[in-house]
Amino acid sequence: MMSGCPGGAPGDTTPNWIVTSWPPITTKILNRQWDEVLIPYRKKTVEEAKACGIERIALENHGCQMVYNPSTLIKLRDAVGDIIGLNFDPSHLMWMGGDPIQAIHKLGAERIYHVHAKDVRIERNYIGADGVLDTKTIDQFAKRTWNYVALGHGHDVRWWKEFLSKSARIPY
Repeated sequence: MMSGCPGGAPGDTTPNWIVTSWPPITTKILNRQWDEVLIPYRKKTVEEAKACGIERIALENHGCQMVYNPSTLIKLRDAVGDIIGLNFDPSHLMWMGGDPIQAIHKLGAERIYHVHAKDVRIERNYIGADGVLDTKTIDQFAKRTWNYVALGHGHDVRWWKEFLSKSARIPY
C-alpha cells in the first residue's frame, strides 16, 4: 500500500510531493500535509485496521508519497504506532540516491514488514546533466536518467548478495 500524498492547500486534490525546504512556503505545506492530513488519516486507518483484526500495514517507500525513505516511515510510525511498517523496495531508494543496505540498518528488522526487489540502472549519458528527478514516462527508457531493470543489471551480483543476506535476517 502507498502512504498517500495530500495536495498543497486545503481542498487541493492534486498530490504535492515536497522534496526541499526552500522556498519557505514548502515547509509550511509539508507540515500541513503531515500534521493536518496524513497523520490524522493514518490514525483512523490504524483504528479501523485493528478493529478488523489487522496487525500490520506495510507502506511502500515510493517517490511522490509521504513515506518514501526510512526517516519518513519512522516519523509516521512514531505518530500512529507500530502497526505501520515498510514494504521495502530497494529500487526506490536507488533512484533517489539512497543506500538500501544502510536503510535496512536504520530501519531495523522490526520496521520492515515485507521486501520485494527490482534494480535501477543510472543512465550515465543523462544523469550528470539532469539529475535523478525525471518526469519522462517509463516507456521513454532511452531518454530517462534512470530506469528500472532486472536484478543485476544496475547493481552487480556482489551488491545483491549483500542486500539479500541482510534482508534474509528480517523476520517478516
